[in-house]
Amino acid sequence: MTFRTAAAVTAAMAAIQVIFGSLAPTFAQAMAPRLDAIWEQSRRAYDVGDYKSAEATAKRSIEIATARFGANHVSVSRGLHALAAVYLQTRRLNEGEQLARRALAIRERAKGTQSAPVAVSLTQLGYALALADRFQEAETLLNRAIAIWEKTRPLAAHQKGNTIRVAAINYAFQGRFVEAGALYRKAISELERATGKDGIWTLRTVRNHATTLARLGRVRESEAAYKRAIAGLETRNPNEHSELLFALSHFAALLSEQDRIEEAEAIYRRAMATLEKGSTGNLVHAETLLGLGAFDSSRGGSVLP
Repeated sequence: MTFRTAAAVTAAMAAIQVIFGSLAPTFAQAMAPRLDAIWEQSRRAYDVGDYKSAEATAKRSIEIATARFGANHVSVSRGLHALAAVYLQTRRLNEGEQLARRALAIRERAKGTQSAPVAVSLTQLGYALALADRFQEAETLLNRAIAIWEKTRPLAAHQKGNTIRVAAINYAFQGRFVEAGALYRKAISELERATGKDGIWTLRTVRNHATTLARLGRVRESEAAYKRAIAGLETRNPNEHSELLFALSHFAALLSEQDRIEEAEAIYRRAMATLEKGSTGNLVHAETLLGLGAFDSSRGGSVLP
């Protein structure tokens, strides 16, 4: 091998080393936008009640993140969180709880026990436990999340208020309506400040509060809360029609319980008209179609969040 040939080979090897040595971080950076797009796709599918698509895209994000970064990377936790949300909404509670626990463990290791991502996971796991009637465990986790929010800035404006909202749901599931009502009011105040009076999270919490007000026998206040939620939701993006369906079906149930049958039927017709504008087949659509907006008395209100 001549000196010139040897030099050429050495230069080529050096070039290869540079290219492949820098490939991993460059590829990781390139993967981030792709994962962001998949997470956003899953979130949007979830928001419109397309849980089949939300599940598929969440699983895809987990597979990609695991293959590229390893099973314990924080990117994996985001997919786990999204998939847990689908499972909890479709009442696969054991699976949802296990996924939420996995996401929490990853985030605690990667971000620290007092971080915002940990508070988000604690909120989700607390909700999972509330759905499973493990109320004291749920309360402990939710109180821990609230304590984190007192000293840590949320990643998204709604997160602190949503944790308070889930704590209220945990009380409502136990029939502790006075305590639930106080927390709903606190959550609404926080969400109005953070996201606006007509923000989706504010309106969602107003709807939750309406259910609790009804259980307290405060029917006029409950009716007013439902009307506020419905009025706000009707002006929002049609892709958020699932929230409007919840509000309409539950309000119709309240009217029916008051023997205001004609008014209840009119509200159900509005729900059906809303249903025709979107997809079918998810939990809220089935609830509306079957006329099951009535409260679940064994849980002190709708089991839907």
